[in-house]
Amino acid sequence: MKFDIEIKFLLKYVSMNLAELIFIIGIILIAFSVLAASIYLIITLIQIKKTVIEFDKLVERVNSELDTVTKFSSKVSSLTEKLSSPIVSIISTAFCIFSSFRKEKKRNMRTGGGNEQ
Repeated sequence: MKFDIEIKFLLKYVSMNLAELIFIIGIILIAFSVLAASIYLIITLIQIKKTVIEFDKLVERVNSELDTVTKFSSKVSSLTEKLSSPIVSIISTAFCIFSSFRKEKKRNMRTGGGNEQ
């Protein structure tokens, strides 16, 4: 009988220790998970910082070249305004009319002239 009591006591003691062991292992696994996530986030933040630095360099370069683009676009705009003057419109209309007569003449020469009686 005494032997049975000792086995029951040992089983109770071992099962209590097993529960504590499982609890400790769980806590350790959670701690390692938090550590791994923290390391991953730190690496990600470092990469984001490098990306922001590169983006700042790009913005500075674009801003420095913006004056050149503005000058070029103003030249194109002034050229477009000059091309839209009435004299240019008359010349382009005359050119279109002349081109259409020329195309008609070539077409008539290919088809036999159009002077059929």
